[in-house]
Amino acid sequence: MTVNFWKNPGIVSLFDGDGNILMQEEPIHSASSMLPVNWRGDGQDFVLLSGNVREGGMVDGHMRRVVTFPDDGHPDLCAAVADVTGDARDEVILWDQNSVWIYTQDRPFMGTRIYTPSRNPHYNESNYRANALLPGWRENGSNRAS
Repeated sequence: MTVNFWKNPGIVSLFDGDGNILMQEEPIHSASSMLPVNWRGDGQDFVLLSGNVREGGMVDGHMRRVVTFPDDGHPDLCAAVADVTGDARDEVILWDQNSVWIYTQDRPFMGTRIYTPSRNPHYNESNYRANALLPGWRENGSNRAS
């Protein structure tokens, strides 16, 4: 999934593994960093648009908005994704000049295997890079990768 920042900002293209365009949408006009998110731990990746209550949230591989953020006063200037709690699932970190908020799941993971994708190293963090999750799994409750 890519986003265009040139001439037509906000146009998102979804490609298959061979580079063929599967669909194009404009889920948020002002464009987005399009961060991959391992939210559920079951192998279904989402893509973070932003923390904005009206236009943000996460989309799935059909460009459907599947996770939204509550209208609770959180900042939405900047966003990042990382496994903060150590359970292999990602948290969404939202911040501005005054505060940092972290959103996580409302219950522990209950499956037998949890999705543990590897991603770009944090020391290469930039607004101008491709972000990727590469598949990986481990038995739930252990540190053994499979």
